[in-house]
Amino acid sequence: MRGLLPAGAALTVTSRMAPVKHDPHSPFIQALAKVYTDITGTDGSPVTTTGATYARSMPNIVAFGPSFPGQKGIAHKEDEWLNISDFRRMLVINYLSIQALANL
Repeated sequence: MRGLLPAGAALTVTSRMAPVKHDPHSPFIQALAKVYTDITGTDGSPVTTTGATYARSMPNIVAFGPSFPGQKGIAHKEDEWLNISDFRRMLVINYLSIQALANL
């Protein structure tokens, strides 16, 4: 990055956060993906998102907040919204996910 700075500019790294990466084939991740797939009928393969997440604060935790097609870009903005039907689906997914994880 320093090579791209204008002349006379400086770059100082003041902090760094280690990345969070989990094996997508682990039973833990597979259980979450299966519940999502079973409930939505769509591909529940895990994906990564940008930004920092609460999942960095504890070992063996993942950020699992199901989203659905058409919801891209609705979170963390003014007038944030969510359809009631999607909220209900999220409740079912979260309930069944907890149940699945408890049975591992």
